[in-house]
Amino acid sequence: MRTAPGIAIYGMFLAIIIPPSRTQKAVRTVVLLSAALSILLRYMPLLREIPAGYAIIICAVIASTAGALLFPLKETEEQKEETAEDEGRPDT
Repeated sequence: MRTAPGIAIYGMFLAIIIPPSRTQKAVRTVVLLSAALSILLRYMPLLREIPAGYAIIICAVIASTAGALLFPLKETEEQKEETAEDEGRPDT
């Protein structure tokens, strides 16, 4: 009975990442990079000593940082206007 919730969590995670990764290159790249890092941490002799929880955190941080650097969001005109307005306001 204990494995059923674990399988359900993996299924929900896949349901979240599969649809956008089919259409968005950035999501697909981050998912594949995270999977590659996870495999590397699992099978490399020195790296496999890292506990699973830490390995997940390491993969997530490295993959998301790479995604942010490789695929930065473009600022819209509305965001530029809001930034300009915020810079003109005194701090409260």
